[in-house]
Amino acid sequence: MAEDDPVRLDTRLSGQLQRYHTWPTIGIQTVGEHCWQILRIYLSVAEAPSLDIIRYIVFHDVGETATGDLPYPVKAKNPVLKEEVDVIESKSIAEQLQYWDTKFINLSFESKAFFKQIELVEMAEFGMDQMNLGNSHGFIIADRCLRKVFEGHVHGRIAGYVMKRLNMFYDQYNLGIQPFTAIDEWWYAEKWRKFI
Repeated sequence: MAEDDPVRLDTRLSGQLQRYHTWPTIGIQTVGEHCWQILRIYLSVAEAPSLDIIRYIVFHDVGETATGDLPYPVKAKNPVLKEEVDVIESKSIAEQLQYWDTKFINLSFESKAFFKQIELVEMAEFGMDQMNLGNSHGFIIADRCLRKVFEGHVHGRIAGYVMKRLNMFYDQYNLGIQPFTAIDEWWYAEKWRKFI
């Protein structure tokens, strides 16, 4: 056993890893909270929840124990680096789950696309929460993620969820001092109706 295995193989510690560590946020989000938020959304939009997708949601980021949470712009601007980090994370996931006698599920293309939309919605929610707390930097997170879902092949139940989330965001945000004026169509709840 390597000297760092007691840390690197501990999936509990993986859940405590900090996300958005290079971005100005109010408070922190951990991998564990991120996974719980994705699971909460998934159980809200899935017609028949799949144990395989639930398992994927819970364990999809534990490999970041080996790499940290690589910021989105770094991945987007450096595809070779992203590919190398993905390999390291996959190896870390496999080692952790093997140690704990569980398995990681490789999802079908369709299930993975559904998961990715939900993950983007969760990150958009995080950005909106940051805006509600007074952190204007949250707009970039929310805007980028909402746009990516809106411009993709949006699942109807996810679109319905986003409509509710946007309405709630505006109700919460309007309690603040400054009104938020949406600038792109994905910020308007009614624009998501076409996907339902």
